[in-house]
Amino acid sequence: MAEASARIGPNAILQFVPVLEAARGPEETAHLLAMAGIIALPDPAGGLIDEGPAARLHQAVRRALPGDAAQLARAAGLRTGDYILANRIPRPAQRVLKHLPARISAPILSRAIARHAWTFCGSGKFRLASSWPPVFEIADNPVVRGEVSEAPLCHWHAAVFERLFTAICGPGWRAVERTCCAQGAAACRFELLRGDRGRVGVSLADAGDSRGSAPAPPRYFRPEEGRPLGIGNFAARKLARGTGGGADDRARGRRPGGMDDQPGRPTRSDPARLNRRCVRASGRRGRGHRHR
Repeated sequence: MAEASARIGPNAILQFVPVLEAARGPEETAHLLAMAGIIALPDPAGGLIDEGPAARLHQAVRRALPGDAAQLARAAGLRTGDYILANRIPRPAQRVLKHLPARISAPILSRAIARHAWTFCGSGKFRLASSWPPVFEIADNPVVRGEVSEAPLCHWHAAVFERLFTAICGPGWRAVERTCCAQGAAACRFELLRGDRGRVGVSLADAGDSRGSAPAPPRYFRPEEGRPLGIGNFAARKLARGTGGGADDRARGRRPGGMDDQPGRPTRSDPARLNRRCVRASGRRGRGHRHR
């Protein structure tokens, strides 16, 4: 009876149908919907739906299209993430998070996902195992309930997570499902990793995404430019003049934050000043010793 009462977001179906129609055509899509017992598509404005039809659609695709199911589910998950970004996460909040280092924005996003887990977990049990690095667990995941597989199957969930973190916390994020209920594990465990670290295990980015060969980005960066930045004094300086953070200062020979932010003011870390000091110091040492 749990299936009749548990609810899940309608995008588990609504974002899957356009992907199926584009890849397999309207007739095969209608056949898959019929296999799942879906007579009419849910109303996007109608709120949560019964999790049963959504789970059956995902499972029907895996049974009917075993070779393409992973990529199709991934594409549907990316679309779902785009819908959430456009309609569920306030734009001002997104702008603020995008200007924060990933070490700060990722835990905030992780906790927000945990607070709204009921929209994608249905009767499953969500747990935020770690906010940094982000690790999510879904026990008794209804989307794979009753299935048996040697490899993880939750491509839709992982793609949703990956899309949200990539859009808000910067490029290079990869969702890796380490264990899956279909493998007999107690929970489907998703790790959000950056750069090459995501190549270990089963990564959804490998399904039609070539970023696995790209080098890992800086741990802290300015998302729109890919430039490294520091945490100190970041928010105030970004709002004041839109410049980089501590790493940019160190590249210019200035201490991050404080008085050294004043343009044109010489600092103790100025490269030319350091060079002059070294020359003077070497001269003093030379006068005190006889050259041989």
